Amino acid sequence: MKISSAPIGALVAGLLVAAGAAAAQPLPGDLLVADGLSGAVLRIAPAGTLSTFVTVPGVTAFAAGPMGTWIAGAGTALVLVSPTGGLSTVRSGSPILEVTAVVAERSGTVAVLDGRTRTLYRYIPGGALNTLFSGPPLQAPNALAIDRNGDFLVSDGPANAIFRITAAGGAYLVSNRPELRGPTGVSLDNAGG
Repeated sequence: MKISSAPIGALVAGLLVAAGAAAAQPLPGDLLVADGLSGAVLRIAPAGTLSTFVTVPGVTAFAAGPMGTWIAGAGTALVLVSPTGGLSTVRSGSPILEVTAVVAERSGTVAVLDGRTRTLYRYIPGGALNTLFSGPPLQAPNALAIDRNGDFLVSDGPANAIFRITAAGGAYLVSNRPELRGPTGVSLDNAGG
C-alpha cells in the first residue's frame, strides 16, 4: 500500500487530481454529486450555485466524515480531501480491485466495499487495511451504509438481497424479498437503523 500527500492539482499515486478553488469540506446544506463521466465531484450550494469540489478520474463513490471527504476513483484509489482542503491519496491496488462504495465512520476510519472481490475492508488513516468480511453470501455487492451500532448494510444486486455485516465480521441476511430485483443502493433514516 502506498500513501502519499500532495497539494491540490498534483499527480497523486498516478492520478491527476484537481480541486476547485475552495476544496474545504462542504458547508451545511451543500449537496455533493459525483459525475462519473468527467470524474468531478460537484458541489451544489443551497442557493443553487454549482462548483467543482474535486476531480478524481474514474470517481465511483464518496463519503464525508470527521477526517474529511473520502473519494474512490479509478477502481482502486482512495482520495481524502481534508477539512482544510489538503489532499491525501491511498492507492492500494492489490488487494482492492474495484471500489463500489465507501462509508466514513465516526472514528475517522473508512469502510471500503470491493465489488469484484466481494470484500468489505476498513482503512485506518496511517496505513492499515483490515478485512472485515469477504466472500459468500456476497455475489456482487454494490452499496454500503453504516448503522448507529457500527454494523454495515450491503446491497447485492445479483443476490437480490440486503445483508448486515457486523463489526465482528458475521454476515446475516436482512432481506431477499421477491420485490427486491437487483438492488443498487442502501441507506438508513435518521434513527440510524
